[in-house]
Amino acid sequence: TVLKEWVISITQNFWDEFLTSFDSVDKLIVLDVYGASEDYIEGVTSEIFTSKLNHKDAVWIGGSIEDACEKILPMLKPYDIVLTLGAGSITKVGPTLKSLNDKKALNL
Repeated sequence: TVLKEWVISITQNFWDEFLTSFDSVDKLIVLDVYGASEDYIEGVTSEIFTSKLNHKDAVWIGGSIEDACEKILPMLKPYDIVLTLGAGSITKVGPTLKSLNDKKALNL
């Protein structure tokens, strides 16, 4: 599961609920929170969120969607299903992973 947390205020308001919402996924990849037009809230970051998770295979990947996908692609095995949840540019993850995988298959 690839998560791009919702806006900062929602992440803050539902922090504890989010921490246990992904216990049953095999792997959790957390991208940077979608900031929208909100100001930064001290202590509400994807990196801190990921560090508080009690999940055996959770990782935070910061940066752009394209950079994140380049790090995600090698983590995937054949027939893996990638579920994306969140807000903002999370909709670019699937097409970007497909494009990178197609280039890999063609040795580009």
